[in-house]
Amino acid sequence: MTEATDDLSGLFEDRSEPSKGILRLVRRFPASQRALFEAFSKVEQVEAWFGPQGLRSEVSEFDLRPGGRYSLAMLGEGGQRHELSGVFREVEPFERLSYSWQWGGENPSPETFVTLEFKAIGDMTELTLTHSLHASEESVSNHTRGWTSSFEKLAALVGG
Repeated sequence: MTEATDDLSGLFEDRSEPSKGILRLVRRFPASQRALFEAFSKVEQVEAWFGPQGLRSEVSEFDLRPGGRYSLAMLGEGGQRHELSGVFREVEPFERLSYSWQWGGENPSPETFVTLEFKAIGDMTELTLTHSLHASEESVSNHTRGWTSSFEKLAALVGG
């Protein structure tokens, strides 16, 4: 397990199990549960932070309810386009959000699953992200880099 302290963002832990296809990150953000949940559940906020540094996101579909679909594209300055879509499975406002995750394009990836848990700790919120069913340790590693970079953008958005 790796621990590091970010100046304003609090504790960050990598609890992943790459050999089991599980990415698990825990990070504290200087924001309320409501504010952090809304960063994942409001289109304009998702577009403001989602995706690694150097990419911006455009959401084309976002039906936040169990069984509702989402679809977005992460776009790079050089014209790269990374399409992502899935179905919301659980929506418990301010506490839990889970959804399927599938890269699109000509050769769609196998489906993986993301679960987000939001826990108030004082004036911060601890976010536990579990991204499971990765087919390889390389996939866990790549997604860990992507989520970690995205969380830096998220921290800036919510006040960290």
